[in-house]
Amino acid sequence: MKRARSSFWQFIKFCLVGVINTFTSMFVEWGLLTLNNRYGFISPGVESAVDQSVDRFSHLSRYTDSLIFGIPAFLISVFVSFLLNSRFVFRYDASREHRVWWKVLLKSYACYSVTGLFLATLLKVMWFEWIILENYVGFAVEWLSRIGITMTATDLAKYVVTLLNLMVTIPLNFLLNKYWAYRQRKKEFYTPEQEGMPKRCVTLMPDEQNKDKR
Repeated sequence: MKRARSSFWQFIKFCLVGVINTFTSMFVEWGLLTLNNRYGFISPGVESAVDQSVDRFSHLSRYTDSLIFGIPAFLISVFVSFLLNSRFVFRYDASREHRVWWKVLLKSYACYSVTGLFLATLLKVMWFEWIILENYVGFAVEWLSRIGITMTATDLAKYVVTLLNLMVTIPLNFLLNKYWAYRQRKKEFYTPEQEGMPKRCVTLMPDEQNKDKR
């Protein structure tokens, strides 16, 4: 019961970090989308190459900029998530095996690559191409226009899809990070009597270390 309660609060803290991570990702992606809409800094060659790769999907080709800007948003947000998770969620336990920070960082990128790039991209294909999300946000476009915010259904769908994907990716990210990226195995202690090894070659139990000091 105590372990389940601890895991529950750990998940809550992970979700709080996920909120910060989400806003970071949204800020980067939405900021780049806004700047691109105003200044158009995606080169025609890059956009054309991406358009050709998604040309088989008639609706997805309109969301090329969202797919491109998802990459820098992913890289920045995962690094922020790594810093916060290491400090507040999956804290280093000195009584367990040593955890190397750069290995954890690489594993974090691997975990989020599965969910933040591969899975999120598949979900975007689902929302944009199969479900055609823009057909269902018309009421929101009308409501926004009433308060002075003019936006097309296609543009609004780009923003909404980020929030929808979180309902799938957050639980999966928690499991991958907890049981793989940040996992610390228990240390194994052996006495010389147990293994018949020279004393200098083994790690003593804490009680044995205290006896030696006496």
